[in-house]
Amino acid sequence: MLLSPSTDDTKCYNITRSQGDFSHLQHDLQSISNWALHNELSFQPVKCENLRISRKRNSIDSRSYFLHDEHLKTVGTSRDLGILGSKDLYWATHINSVIAKANKMLGFLRRNCSRHLPLDTQRTLYVYLVRSHLTYACQV
Repeated sequence: MLLSPSTDDTKCYNITRSQGDFSHLQHDLQSISNWALHNELSFQPVKCENLRISRKRNSIDSRSYFLHDEHLKTVGTSRDLGILGSKDLYWATHINSVIAKANKMLGFLRRNCSRHLPLDTQRTLYVYLVRSHLTYACQV
């Protein structure tokens, strides 16, 4: 059995202003697919996503893209390096996700640590387990 290395975190993007740009992106996807097969790497089209980023209300991009003759699903949000990006470039989805994760951790600490630990230990746990979620990639 031969296990091929995976091609995780590969990005392919193109600015699309005309119909020719759509076919150019599909050609790039086909070239990447051929290169991967030639080098014994594997893309899994089921895990691939098509995120169309635009501030326009009605996007002109209604075309489907294919990798290994399989349709790439179109998504509204996508996570990359812990950052949740959305198709309209608004951060509300990412912010809500971060707040929910921090609140879950804060609730866990309140339920399990508030009665048994000294105040300075509770503060340390808060800084490392709750505030770290709130400050990760906050500059973005």
